Amino acid sequence: MKEYEKLIELPLKGKALIITDLHGNLEDYNRYMKIWKEFKDKNNHLILTGDFIHSCYQIDGSLEIIDSIKNHFENEKNFHILLGNHEWAQITGESVYKGFSNQTQDFIDLIQEKYDDNADNKMESHINFFKTLAIAVKTENKVLVSHAGPSQHLKSEDDIKNISENDYSRNLVLYEMLWSRNMECSRNYLDPFLKHLNCNASIVGHTPVNGVELHGNQLIVSSSFGMGRKAYVELDLKEEINIGGDLLKMVKYLD
Repeated sequence: MKEYEKLIELPLKGKALIITDLHGNLEDYNRYMKIWKEFKDKNNHLILTGDFIHSCYQIDGSLEIIDSIKNHFENEKNFHILLGNHEWAQITGESVYKGFSNQTQDFIDLIQEKYDDNADNKMESHINFFKTLAIAVKTENKVLVSHAGPSQHLKSEDDIKNISENDYSRNLVLYEMLWSRNMECSRNYLDPFLKHLNCNASIVGHTPVNGVELHGNQLIVSSSFGMGRKAYVELDLKEEINIGGDLLKMVKYLD
């Protein structure tokens, strides 16, 4: 049985395959799983940074993706899934809109349509799964991986480690690490945030970009839902990372 920790720490071994924001795109998910199958090694890791549900496409593969990642997650110790703001919204019941569509309600309707009389049990199962997800990954070579961020309220890694599911609706550190976009925050927040965590750079999703964008020491990655190219990162966990630019050479493209 896996231990559920809010902050996962990875040693100076192997590589990490980092994939962001799939948003129900089952075709892209399957392509990444083929990459993972070839990439998989006892010292290598996969990190999915959240927002794997709530489709931004015509066909919503959210439920198929959940079933698959739950199987990987439960059976592969190096398969790590982080909480995104869209999974958080299902836990807290907050409405998230894309255009005029309430995606929180759309997800409930999707489960109702597929599972009918068993919909309530299935929803409860998915919510319980979302609650087990970590908030961030910290690597020994000083890279922080999370869905979004930085958090201006974080003062130490204990602020992540001690996040409780009973606190999800009002925890400012959690909220900022799921919702903040670096270009919306003062650039002054990022460096102190990383310093508090003894990290030199961060990798996030959340903000749609054309493949990748580097903002200071934060690399923003769009693996599926974005503004053009679809990128992912093969992070070398053994290599010294001193600045965000060191991450650019580890970026790969799906297309």
